[in-house]
Amino acid sequence: MDRNNILKFDDASAMGDYVIEQWNKIAKKAISQRGKFVVALSGGKTPVYLYQQLSLRVELKLWQNTYIFFVDERFVPKDNPESNFAMVRDNLLSNVSASEKNIYPIPVDNITLKQAADDYGRIIKEFFQLSQGEFPHFDLILLGIGQDGHTGSLFPQALSLNDNSRLAVCVSGDNIKPKRISISLGVINNSHHVMFVVSGSHKAKIVEAVLMGDDSLPAARVTPKKGKLYFLLDKKAGLYV
Repeated sequence: MDRNNILKFDDASAMGDYVIEQWNKIAKKAISQRGKFVVALSGGKTPVYLYQQLSLRVELKLWQNTYIFFVDERFVPKDNPESNFAMVRDNLLSNVSASEKNIYPIPVDNITLKQAADDYGRIIKEFFQLSQGEFPHFDLILLGIGQDGHTGSLFPQALSLNDNSRLAVCVSGDNIKPKRISISLGVINNSHHVMFVVSGSHKAKIVEAVLMGDDSLPAARVTPKKGKLYFLLDKKAGLYV
């Protein structure tokens, strides 16, 4: 791991400033080159403040060419308090001018878990106009790290972690409640920019293990083939780094 890609910040505000600066920079470049900026967002508690700030400070002209996907989703209705879509909608999407047709939530209504994963894979394939076996190039993916080393909804020892032939995978198990859908590790590792955003002293030990390259941890297996990988840590999460 290139230590230059590990950035420590005094607090969530400073970390948010950096993400917003990079978001604007990456989006401008992508739009100038390809006419669109395509990002995949994670749920959880850590990015709530970040999404609120993004809604206020991303350059307004960028939103009309911004396309938003989701890293993962809990298999619950969209208005359920546990829904990643609901969290992103309430803290970001409802406050910006991104067109509804540019937002691609993971489907969860009136289908099975497998259908949800299959449908999201198809949505990604059609959007990026992929041939069979190809993976998309997201401009930016924002990730977190769980205390067990999971990222997105890719958990240690889950069968879905090793399913890299698919674009989106089902995630289930005795200790995984509710069930989930996640983009695959293959998709994450084919992205142009991947940023882990991690805060809190309760994450310090697992961050250390991930950065040491513990291959049993899904977050440690995020190694973009050609893209840039960043670990953004507040000083508590980066205590042992």
